[in-house]
Amino acid sequence: VWYVTERCVFRLVAHEGKPSLELCEIAPGIDLQRDVLAHMDFMPLIGRHLRLMEPALLGEAPIGLRERLSETPLEARFELDPGHRLLFINFEGLRVQHEADISAIEQHLDELLRPLGHRVAAVVNYDRFELAPGLLDAWSAMVARLSERHYSRVTRYGSGGFLKARLEGLKQETGGSAGPFRRPAAAESSPDRR
Repeated sequence: VWYVTERCVFRLVAHEGKPSLELCEIAPGIDLQRDVLAHMDFMPLIGRHLRLMEPALLGEAPIGLRERLSETPLEARFELDPGHRLLFINFEGLRVQHEADISAIEQHLDELLRPLGHRVAAVVNYDRFELAPGLLDAWSAMVARLSERHYSRVTRYGSGGFLKARLEGLKQETGGSAGPFRRPAAAESSPDRR
């Protein structure tokens, strides 16, 4: 459950076994203490990745709120198996609209993987992944940095030909650490993705 106001965005989370509100975004120009917390009867959790709300949320044009709210949260897209040195990344259906989205992904992965002290093999699902125009270079640079710092190898799955070609080129630029990109076999694809 999300609560979107003109000043900030909260989401309902489980904290210490109880439902709690977490402040995850704040509107541009809003002072957290003065304009939000001072008006609340309780102290909400403050998200680790507190960020500015998209200005589009405060405008008049439709923003596709239903689609946005039904998306998988960023932290739920990563599954780490430290014992097997494996990282599963689910970018299925992810829409990267802004450079801030790329930064949030890189920051989350750095925080997840840095404490391990060793590299992991990454398996990435890029099915129905969408990258906004103009962000390909920023995305590719982020992938290269993560590959250099954290990955022993990367296997990518998906059906997007253009991104596949770009990331395969990245594999050659990084000496092979970016890994292969595989199209799912028909048996692995659901009928709506063939």
